[in-house]
Amino acid sequence: MAKKVYEMTDDEKQLYKEIKQEVLKANQRIRKLNKLGIEEPFAVKQLHDYLGSSYIKAITPAGYISLKGGYNVQQLTGIKRATEDFLSDVSTMREINKLKKEYESKLGKEIDLRQANTLYEFENTYYWIYDYIPKSEFWDEWAPLAVEIDSESWIEQIGYRIGDIPDVDLKEKLQALYIYVTRE
Repeated sequence: MAKKVYEMTDDEKQLYKEIKQEVLKANQRIRKLNKLGIEEPFAVKQLHDYLGSSYIKAITPAGYISLKGGYNVQQLTGIKRATEDFLSDVSTMREINKLKKEYESKLGKEIDLRQANTLYEFENTYYWIYDYIPKSEFWDEWAPLAVEIDSESWIEQIGYRIGDIPDVDLKEKLQALYIYVTRE
């Protein structure tokens, strides 16, 4: 029985050509970032989360972007958007080192790349805190304070700042946030 070959439409062929070079560039960056010894470092995690979804499935078992599937226009557009976002995000060592220095400046102490990665993930995962406290205030005042005091006092003071006694859910979120900020 002959294997049925998927024929791409003209739109799919054009889109494929457009993203082929971007995917190669992104895979080179992924290879370099994986050498840091951190699982899914910096922008790689977001890329994997998006392209590893059951709809697209464009991540290989080794963690690279694959264009080998019979993707339709919507899937190719999703791969293109995710790849462009990755390439414009923190995906080079220069950007990582710049971000690490920013975090060290905000925290007032030196940190390693694992800690910088954790803080990067925090900024991209724990954005909810900015609904309560402006981003600059959090990093300028509250993150350094977390390093100096215990978690209960920190959570209590944040409660005073937001003008509300944190409920159980908010306390759990703040506790996780405290751990991220003070992680050594």
